[in-house]
Amino acid sequence: MTKPLTKSTPEQMQAHFERGHEEGQGLWQILFFTPQDVMAMVMGSAQGDDWARQWLPPLAHLIGGISAIQSATRGQSPQCLCCDTLFWQDELPAVFVGLVPASDEPTQVTMCGICEQCDDGFEDFPALKAGVLDAFRSVLGDDARELPPQVAETGRA
Repeated sequence: MTKPLTKSTPEQMQAHFERGHEEGQGLWQILFFTPQDVMAMVMGSAQGDDWARQWLPPLAHLIGGISAIQSATRGQSPQCLCCDTLFWQDELPAVFVGLVPASDEPTQVTMCGICEQCDDGFEDFPALKAGVLDAFRSVLGDDARELPPQVAETGRA
């Protein structure tokens, strides 16, 4: 049985992001997963793929929790990161998004989703990334921005 999703209080969310900020020393990774990626991860996890084994459990928890919700219910159903759409068993995210502290062994992850209508509304993947970053600015701060790969790898902004 899947553990039900619980809605965090603003204080719990703030504490969660403060711990993540400390863990990643101010750097975060934003990961994107499609339903097709999730299916590939199931196969990869069964074949011993460490990356799939790391990210499949939080995705499975989110998907299982949403699938257990029988009708869209404000306060219980997770909401699209970019609009007011509520997720439930008949309305799963088109894209799953993970916000993870940039550390070798992250201890926490924030999983959320983007509805099909919002996903379709983005022109391309760079536009989707920009939309997600805009949505996360409320918790990461107004100066949140994508770093070039060489800066992200070394950890110096």
